[in-house]
Amino acid sequence: MEGKVSLYLGDWQFNAGLIGLVNVLGRENVELAYDHIVFDLNQLDRFEEAYFAYFIKTYKKLLSWHKIVSYKQRLVQFESDDFEQFTETDLENLNKYIKDILKYYLKSASYKAAYSLIPSDTDVLALEKEIKTVGKMKKGETFADKKPEIIQEIKEQLPKLKEAIDFCESSQGKKYLAAKNVIYTVIKNGWNGVSFLNPQTKIPDMYVDYAATFVQPAKVYLEENEEEQTKYKYHCANCNRKIKDLKNDVSFLNATGFDVSRKAGHVWDSFNDTAVCPLCKLVYSCVSAGFTYVYNDGMFINASTNLDDLYRMNYTLKHETLNAGGENISEVSPYRALIQNLQKKDLQEQKQQLEDVTLVRYENETYRFNILPTNSLRTIELANKQLEVLIPTGFKEINTNFRIYKLVLQSLFNQENLFYLIHKLLYFKLTNVGNLYYQPFHVRNIIEINSIFLGGLNHMTEEKTKTLPGDISWRVNHLGEKFKAEYSARFNENKLITIAHQMLGALKINNRDRFMDVLLNCYSYINKPVPKTLLDVFSSDENFKTIGYSFVAGIIGKTEKTTEEEK
Repeated sequence: MEGKVSLYLGDWQFNAGLIGLVNVLGRENVELAYDHIVFDLNQLDRFEEAYFAYFIKTYKKLLSWHKIVSYKQRLVQFESDDFEQFTETDLENLNKYIKDILKYYLKSASYKAAYSLIPSDTDVLALEKEIKTVGKMKKGETFADKKPEIIQEIKEQLPKLKEAIDFCESSQGKKYLAAKNVIYTVIKNGWNGVSFLNPQTKIPDMYVDYAATFVQPAKVYLEENEEEQTKYKYHCANCNRKIKDLKNDVSFLNATGFDVSRKAGHVWDSFNDTAVCPLCKLVYSCVSAGFTYVYNDGMFINASTNLDDLYRMNYTLKHETLNAGGENISEVSPYRALIQNLQKKDLQEQKQQLEDVTLVRYENETYRFNILPTNSLRTIELANKQLEVLIPTGFKEINTNFRIYKLVLQSLFNQENLFYLIHKLLYFKLTNVGNLYYQPFHVRNIIEINSIFLGGLNHMTEEKTKTLPGDISWRVNHLGEKFKAEYSARFNENKLITIAHQMLGALKINNRDRFMDVLLNCYSYINKPVPKTLLDVFSSDENFKTIGYSFVAGIIGKTEKTTEEEK
């Protein structure tokens, strides 16, 4: 194919597809103009190969395929000194690898479906049954006593382990097994229900299936005679190119697409005005390549005014998320990468650059949108240290794990104060709920972040915001600790739990009088006057909650522990 094609910026989802297309083709093969991209049509040759190669390379560290093949290096290390340094911990890790990674994935449905596509003499399923865990010890036996036996047992298993790893590591093994991984861990976050994600597909090879669904129709469309296309009756809803019929729609897109034939009421006057040309459909299939995903959560920065900025922002987000953290990639990684990217610029530059920027988040199979407000950016800038402290923290509620760093940033992006989160975290600590990975020290940092945020909303000066709120929350927290120490020296410490519950109850319903009654009783017990600082609870609702929660955090526990110690 000869010639060039231009594609222009559109809505956020098409923009994500454009960035995804650039990622798949390679930045060096695409010209980025102000509001459009240009590339040679011959770049679509073998596009399906480049498509999967991009996902496999980008998300390599997160793939089960990588977990299988990366252990080979460990086996080589064991052999290099004839297992001289092999320890009981190494044995535990080896058996965990065999049971929970190698055998588990080799017999999984997605891997089984790919075996017929990989030319090999290895019967993988038969081999998987032959691979066993090793070094089982009876009661009373020690690793030191049985080490020679265990090493011999491992050596007998090594050829089988290596054969399985080599099968997966082969060029064709990587091509198809890693492709299966990215289909179900990354690509399906953007679209579903067609091509290789159609449960009823008749084409076992995902590369061939993708090409037949997206690439070939686009190539045929671009090769059509322009004069012939002028006769077409309809127009692409996205780029306005002429199209022959309305068969191509965006029903395959997650959360935004719908089946026009079944839900005709979703379009004006029951007429399908969402049909797109095959080229735009190809672009939409690249939405997953435009987002940065960690597990099932994705993020895309939509800067609709400038393609160069759009590409650069999302490249930085992807790079900082998937590469800077080494192997320790978590669901907070995209948020941390976003914050680090923002903090490279001063506040005024952020404001100018982000006026036309929307943060698009894909979470729980739903898209969420945020325009980053100046006050949120300001809070993030001033509370950098407090935010960093929260990165390793989290808790489990019912059957869901939550990361506190992520929850705090989501609230800031939504222009919401943090009092609800602060209350929940203190209540959980007070009631000894299980699976809590934070301390009152961390809650105190959230209170300080919230004070900075509220200061911006109240148009406080930057100088006051930096010193006063943080100083108040720390001083009040210390007062809570001091009260706890003096009360515990005279009375049953368990009564402090009741006091803290009463204070939280007053804070929840915003009842300052009730809170002050509890406070006065507390200090009367220890024959001390109420510190003047605590009387500021009457100055405003925000100050009441800031002071109240800081005091309760001090009562619940000391705050000397650092984040590093908690980790």
